[in-house]
Amino acid sequence: MLMVVSHDIRSPLIAISATLKLLIREVYGKIDESPKQTLKNLYARINRLNGIAEDYLGKASVVTGEVQTERKALDLREDIIDPILDELSPEIERHGIIIDNRLGSIPANQISTRADRI
Repeated sequence: MLMVVSHDIRSPLIAISATLKLLIREVYGKIDESPKQTLKNLYARINRLNGIAEDYLGKASVVTGEVQTERKALDLREDIIDPILDELSPEIERHGIIIDNRLGSIPANQISTRADRI
């Protein structure tokens, strides 16, 4: 149950943080300095709130015994690299950056981690 609540709290915070970062970087267009500073302040507050949530949920999982220690297989390209490139694609295109992603397939059984911590 705690892991579901954890996901429900962290997901929107991470999405808001990522969107604010893109706005601050002016991926969607030029922003005057005053609104940009407001966005930077919001970004800092969201990240602080995310840190508080992480700390609380970490402590709560220990108290309730819901500490997840199970490691799961991870596909580096599918689970990490491709989503990051997708998220950054507007900025990559705007700057005319070309990324030659030569990472081949790494078998999922070669990388394992606690997926809730990535």
